[in-house]
Parts: sequence; structure tokens; C-alpha cells
Amino acid sequence: MHQRTRHQLPLLPTIVALAGKWRAAAATMLEQARQTEPGAPFTPGGSAYRRLPWPDEGDRIIRVRYLVTGADEPSAPLHP
Repeated sequence: MHQRTRHQLPLLPTIVALAGKWRAAAATMLEQARQTEPGAPFTPGGSAYRRLPWPDEGDRIIRVRYLVTGADEPSAPLHP
């Protein structure tokens, strides 16, 4: 077993737990985004987003904008 593996193996349960929390948060955000009309704001976990209208995509690709920073760029698409 390599030293790096021996060093990182005890961290695995923490990494798995964090990944589970992030996945649950992403699933919650995606579900809220699906239920929101394009152009309307929604707040998963207390953060403000706006679902962006996207022509001819339906619910296959959902794009959102993070409103807290006022960033003009949409985030990466959330794929169902």
C-alpha cells in the first residue's frame, strides 16, 4: 500500500459524508428549479437563484443564475 493511500484512507468516511450532503443539496435545488417557472426566483437552502428561460429545452436542461453576487453569467446547467 502506498503512503499516500495510507494517509488518505482515514479521510474516506468524511469525504463520502460530504459528497452525500452536496448531492442532497443539489437534488433539492434541482427539484425546486423544476417547480419554478422560467424567469422566477427561488431560494434553495437560503441562497437566491433565478431560473433562466431557455428556449426549446423544457425540463431537460435547467439553467439558473446566482442572484446574491449579481453575477451576469448563468451557472452550469443542472441536468436531470
